[in-house]
Amino acid sequence: TWLRLHNSDFLTDLCRLYGYDTVPEINRLVIADVEENWYDYSDKNRFIVAYRDFFARHDGLGRLCIHEGILQYLCAYLNDCQESDFVRFDMVFTDYKENIVQSLRGKVPPYLEEFTKEERMKIAAYIGYYYDRAVGITTYEPFREELVDNEEFVSYIKENGYFGLEGFPETMERLTNEAIEWRETLQGAAKSSAEGM
Repeated sequence: TWLRLHNSDFLTDLCRLYGYDTVPEINRLVIADVEENWYDYSDKNRFIVAYRDFFARHDGLGRLCIHEGILQYLCAYLNDCQESDFVRFDMVFTDYKENIVQSLRGKVPPYLEEFTKEERMKIAAYIGYYYDRAVGITTYEPFREELVDNEEFVSYIKENGYFGLEGFPETMERLTNEAIEWRETLQGAAKSSAEGM
């Protein structure tokens, strides 16, 4: 309580830099910190700072660490918060998710440059998995499309045993089938429109 009132930066550093992401109060501080910087469009450096070491980081030995505690906290929070809070937090979560997926196609934002492509594939897998649990991936969605278009990404997830994420094989199969059905629906609508002209 004292640290929260007098030195909250110390607590956010515990999470961001050392992976201490199991205490809800600390997770909430970190997310609030990200949200504050994320909304400051006037300063691109603050935007970069917002996401650095948020969902993932390297430990002292250079190994990738995923902040699963943050992801689990976000899932629980988004399933049980007021609509205004949901919209704000969902935007922050969605933005990161879409950027991590786009980074697999070569468009790497500054806060993801420190991660290798394989590391970004692992982060993307975790983000997609937890986002689907929190919100539910529907309609056109970059993560879902990546499961159809990026064989390397899918193979990497399978070769690593779906990272031990419960129900991930079934989630991937469902999202892949939905993406294919969505494309077929769009193609059918485009064909009908062309024939009607």
